[in-house]
Amino acid sequence: MATEREQLVEARELIAQKKYDQARAILEGLPGNSTAQEWLAKLEAARSKQDPARDTLVQARELVKQQRYDEARALLNTVSDHPKAQEWLAQIDQLAPSAPTSAPPLSE
Repeated sequence: MATEREQLVEARELIAQKKYDQARAILEGLPGNSTAQEWLAKLEAARSKQDPARDTLVQARELVKQQRYDEARALLNTVSDHPKAQEWLAQIDQLAPSAPTSAPPLSE
């Protein structure tokens, strides 16, 4: 088993190689290490800057897991220009078609 220091060195090398997910996995395994937590925070901040819709997509995914499709749809519509949002909106429409905003009049 690698020491914390060795794991930090490996994570730093992965970050330099832009292998952020692999570095994140190592750093998340060091919850008591302040350096690891600092680097995780920086990785998360950088990820949010790269994709400003990321937080919205994460929230929408959680809503879908809870089968709160209308709320997820509304949230995804705020970033509807994002390709992943478009993909998820189509999937939600298949799972739970949206109700019409106004019902047609009933015929007698």
